[in-house]
Amino acid sequence: MMPICIDPESKPGEYVLKSLFANFTMLSEHKISIIMAEPLEKPLSKSLQRGEDPQFDQLISTMSSLAEYCLPSILRTLFDWYKRQNGMEDDSRPRHSTKSKNDDHQKDYLLERRDLAIDFIFSLALIEVLKQVFYPYYHFL
Repeated sequence: MMPICIDPESKPGEYVLKSLFANFTMLSEHKISIIMAEPLEKPLSKSLQRGEDPQFDQLISTMSSLAEYCLPSILRTLFDWYKRQNGMEDDSRPRHSTKSKNDDHQKDYLLERRDLAIDFIFSLALIEVLKQVFYPYYHFL
């Protein structure tokens, strides 16, 4: 894992959000690498369900708390992360290979498993962040 490098001179809210997403990125990459190493028969939902990783659960709960103050920034960053994850797999997927069809089938299965893990993590984060959409109704009174 790479060390988290965040400018300590940034504004406090910006620093918190950047730190949070740096941790989210590291934990997500770690979860994805664990899933890729697991037996293919093990269901993703078992590995990624809430309660399996208390540190990740706490992180997305913190994202939910921050959403009250900076929902657009959190959503924008989450969508950017999701787009980067999907873009990375397109570049890494070879179109033509000299390997056997069985190896290609295995690799396709692993790439699909990775894509599903990314979708699952993204969905968990969105469910937590959008659990309670905050409306600034008091501004209209």
